[in-house]
Amino acid sequence: MAIDRRVGLAGLVLALTQAGPATGLGQEGGAASALDETRVAAAIEDCGDRTTEDFLAERLAAQGLEAPEAGLDPASELAVDRALDPAKRPEEAAADLAALAAKDGVDEKARLALGYFTLRNFAYYEALTCQALAQWYRQLLVFRDLLKVAGPQDPNREHFARGAEQARLKLVLTLRQRDRLAEKERLAQTAVGLAAP
Repeated sequence: MAIDRRVGLAGLVLALTQAGPATGLGQEGGAASALDETRVAAAIEDCGDRTTEDFLAERLAAQGLEAPEAGLDPASELAVDRALDPAKRPEEAAADLAALAAKDGVDEKARLALGYFTLRNFAYYEALTCQALAQWYRQLLVFRDLLKVAGPQDPNREHFARGAEQARLKLVLTLRQRDRLAEKERLAQTAVGLAAP
């Protein structure tokens, strides 16, 4: 599945909430967790305005690779997409990728394609995570500002408080997912013969 046709930010949210029991990202745990706003602000600053293509170019440069020419195997692309499903644990994803790389008949060109698709997936996920952090942090600040000016009897006060809490929870979940993706990427890159980030 090509990057521009993948599920976007809403898909990441859905993956986070559906994967909760398998990944320890359940709503109850998120609700009980404090939000490290300093970390959120630092992450957003680190993201800057980079896109998937920017993150991919950085990863390729770090590995000393170039984007492959046309003619990549769509089946390999799909296999990597499935191996790196957001609901999979890092160790499970790495094992699936290692199995792909160890298949009989996988030549150097195919290994490079597996590496490229792996890097592209994580560049895409990082870009989505950056978008989510920025969006939900803006939402949190907006609802907080609305709460500051709303009087005690304001009929919208409960709505503002609920919006602020939902944004806070989404930020907590996204920070956890960001950490999990970093661990998954480290294992995945090793599994396909790339240097770990």
